[in-house]
Amino acid sequence: MQANLENAIQILLIGTSFGVCLFMLIHLVWLKRSKSSSYYLAIFFIANLCNQFDEWFWHLKIWLFAPWLTNSYIPFLYLLAPSFYLYVKHLTLINQKVHLRRELKHLLGFGVGTMMCMPYFLLDDDIKLTRLSSPPGTLDHLGLITWGPTMALFLLLPFSFAYLLVITQLLTRHLHTIKGYFSNIENRDLSWVRWSVIALVISFVVSVVRLFLPPEYSEVGWQNIVFLCFELIWLLIVGVLAVNQRPIYADSQESEVAKSNTESKDEKYQNSPMHDIDIDRIKSKLTNAMSEGIYADPNLTLRKLSDLTGVTEIRISQVLNTSMSVGFYDFVNSWRIEAACIEMRQTNANLLEIAFAVGFNSRSTFNQAFKKHMGNTPSSYRKQLSNTEYAKSNVK
Repeated sequence: MQANLENAIQILLIGTSFGVCLFMLIHLVWLKRSKSSSYYLAIFFIANLCNQFDEWFWHLKIWLFAPWLTNSYIPFLYLLAPSFYLYVKHLTLINQKVHLRRELKHLLGFGVGTMMCMPYFLLDDDIKLTRLSSPPGTLDHLGLITWGPTMALFLLLPFSFAYLLVITQLLTRHLHTIKGYFSNIENRDLSWVRWSVIALVISFVVSVVRLFLPPEYSEVGWQNIVFLCFELIWLLIVGVLAVNQRPIYADSQESEVAKSNTESKDEKYQNSPMHDIDIDRIKSKLTNAMSEGIYADPNLTLRKLSDLTGVTEIRISQVLNTSMSVGFYDFVNSWRIEAACIEMRQTNANLLEIAFAVGFNSRSTFNQAFKKHMGNTPSSYRKQLSNTEYAKSNVK
């Protein structure tokens, strides 16, 4: 009874995960998005569909009627990490020109996985059915025919880890780039992708460990249920966040300015030296603009600041980076934090109201910036102010 219940729950979870992937895939097609990042996201969900189908393949005993489908999902697993990498890469791409031929190399894993499994795919269906019907541990391996799929699954872990490492490096560079142009980076920093990478790592590790465990440990019902729940939640969260992810750059002009931030200081400024008098003049213009409260605009960008001051974006970045040793994002936030401190000293306004008033979009980014610039949280700072005022009143 308990075994039947566990099996039913597992089938339900697999079906739900399959439905999530199918819905996301249809949603992407229905939207008819032309962005290349959406194409790679679609491939990612197709690979997950194949993975979920394999779960059904065993739970519903489809292998009894279609033994030729056994292990057919393995090559598609080699598309998971590459497609997710290409999705992130093209989502953060500054130059939107896509060179399809350059991306074909990422199909290499799929090709190798297919070749490693090919001897098994060509095995006679009757032999497959006999082996699948036999108790575990009672049959000998048939050399590369049966070792091929096992080795393909084993090599999947380092293959995927390599891509996930590159994704992490890509996100680090992207964060540096957007901080040079935007004053608020919510919905642009792709923080959800970092958590998705961690979830992918956990998923791959658990899958490989379960693969090499004895059946009496790897096929325990509650373990499968926990893993399937984790997989379902992860797919649902990634699907919703990925589909709703807005473009990083609004237009080509933004992307061109941001592109300059990917270059090193020496590359950017080697052909544009500045005299001290020009640096002082630009500093004065920046200070005047900030003193007028432009920092309170949550949508403030490097281009907006350039339009207001009449100084080109490259010159502003040059002065901030080389003369003031600060990036655009931290420069604007320093003024916001200073204004927030004044508000906390002079008023009893709610901290969230203060955060919005000085230009932040959320409480979390306000807390993070405040701690970076002041060394503690807004709540702690306000508490210190209260203690100081109380001490002064006692002295009097």
